[in-house]
Amino acid sequence: MEPTTNAAPNAPAHHASRTYLNVVLTAIALLLAVHAIKPEGSWGSPAMAQPGDTREEPANERISAAEQRKQIIAELRTLGRKLDKVDGMLTKGIKVSEMPELKLPSDLRDAIKSARADRDAK
Repeated sequence: MEPTTNAAPNAPAHHASRTYLNVVLTAIALLLAVHAIKPEGSWGSPAMAQPGDTREEPANERISAAEQRKQIIAELRTLGRKLDKVDGMLTKGIKVSEMPELKLPSDLRDAIKSARADRDAK
């Protein structure tokens, strides 16, 4: 059995896939060229993505677990005092002495009016 060659029916599909392949290969070649031309330092290094040393203590000095716990307890006490203030304000109540006029967009105002009119009609 001999293989048949039907070039005419497959020609447009073959041409389209060939064009797509050429576009993809060209894009890859351009990216490689830019990578080869661009200096290494301007891309950034993985180390630049690492967080810096934000500790206040020198890097060679270790923090003891007890000292760390003391800092955490002090911070929790501060947060507790702040929460007590907020709780006191909420318990005492908030008095609104003046309320500014509420300005609604005209389309929303019209929708509310029509909803009230429909409700009153029933």
